[in-house]
Amino acid sequence: MSSLNSFSFTKQEFVSQISAAIQSSQNGYWQLDFCNSSNIQNHAAFLGVNEAGTICYAGSHRLSGESLLRTVKRFNLSARQNKHKPYFSNWTARFEQGSTSIRTVMTEMLLKRIITPKELRQALKHKFLLQFDAYLTAEKGDATFIPDAQLNAIDPLLGFPGHEIIGEGVLRQKKWEQVKPFILSMDGIPIVNTQKVNNTELPPLHKKLLERISLHEKSLEQIAVALGKDPLEIASLFSQWVQLELVEMARPMQSDCAPIMIIDDSPLLIKQFDHLVKALGHQVIACQESERAVDEIHQVQPSMVFIDINMPGITGFELVKQIRQQTRISSIPLVILTGEQKLSNKWRAQWSGCEFLTKPLGSTEIKSFQSQLKDLIQQFVEGESALAAV
Repeated sequence: MSSLNSFSFTKQEFVSQISAAIQSSQNGYWQLDFCNSSNIQNHAAFLGVNEAGTICYAGSHRLSGESLLRTVKRFNLSARQNKHKPYFSNWTARFEQGSTSIRTVMTEMLLKRIITPKELRQALKHKFLLQFDAYLTAEKGDATFIPDAQLNAIDPLLGFPGHEIIGEGVLRQKKWEQVKPFILSMDGIPIVNTQKVNNTELPPLHKKLLERISLHEKSLEQIAVALGKDPLEIASLFSQWVQLELVEMARPMQSDCAPIMIIDDSPLLIKQFDHLVKALGHQVIACQESERAVDEIHQVQPSMVFIDINMPGITGFELVKQIRQQTRISSIPLVILTGEQKLSNKWRAQWSGCEFLTKPLGSTEIKSFQSQLKDLIQQFVEGESALAAV
C-alpha cells in the first residue's frame, strides 16, 4: 500500500517514511496500525500533525481535552496537589459537556499558575517521546492519513517540529539499548542494598529516594509515575545503581499486591471492570451488597475501592462517609462510579475526597473508560500513593 495518504512500513523504513509523511501532510492524523508489536497497546496509535510539519499530538486515541489533563498530571507533580483538584474536576466536566476548548483550559491553567509554559511543553514532549519509544520498536505496520482541519487551530505550545521529535526518538532508542543489560524491563522491582547505600557517597535526594524505595515493592514504571518522570530517566539512573551494586532488579509479583475492590450491584459492570483491571495486572474483589461493603473492606484491605453511587440500601455517598469514619480504612483511595454525568455528583465526590469516573454507557465509551481507569490505578495504586513523600 503506497500513496500520498497511506503507506506500509517496516521497522527499518519507519523513520524515513514517517518523516516524509509529516513534512508533506496537511492538518490531520496519521493512524498507525502496528503488526506483531507487543509494545503498542491495542496495536494502533494516532499521530496528530499540521501543515507546518509540526507534531501536535501522539497517543492511542485522537487528541482530547481529557488526554491533555492526564498528560499534565502524569508529568508534573505540582499539578497533582490537592488544592488543584477542583480545577481539574471542573475542566473535566466542561470537556465532557463540550462547553470549553483545549486552548481555553490551557490558558486558565497557565493563569492560575498550576503549571508554567515551560513545564507544559516539557510534559507534552515527554508524552510524545514515550509514544515514539513504542513506535520505533514496532516490526511493521500501515499508516493512513485522516484529515482534520481542527488541528490547525491547536495552540502552538502543543506542537514540536517533526524532525525534532523523531531525532530525539532515535537517540532514545540508543540510550535504551545502553541500559538494557542492567534494566531488562520497567516492570522490574528494585531491591535496595541498604547497607551498601549507607556506606556510599550519594546526593541526599538520591539517598532519600532509595530509602523510600526500600520500604515499598514498586516497579520502575510505578516509580516513574509516582515521581512524574520520564521512564528512560529512571531506567538510566537505576542502571547506574545496579552497576554500583546499590540495587538489584527483581521481577514483579503482582499476586502479592493488595486487590482492587468494586462495590456495585450490576453483575454486567462488575464483569467488565474485572476484565479491564485484570488486564492491567491486578486482582479484583467485587461486592454487590453495599450493607456488607465496610466489613469486606476491613477484611480485604484493598489498595483502592470503586463505589457505585446508586445502590439499593446504602447509597455510594453514604458508604463513603462510613468508610471515612473508620480509622483503619479511612485512607484507602476511593473512586465514585456513576452513569450520570452530573456536575453536582462530581463536586460531591470532590468534597468527599474521592475521584470520579463515569461508567461507559455504550461500546464507543469503553476505550475512554479503560484509559481513565488505567490512569487512576497508575496514580493511586502503582505510584503516587507509595512515593508521594519523595
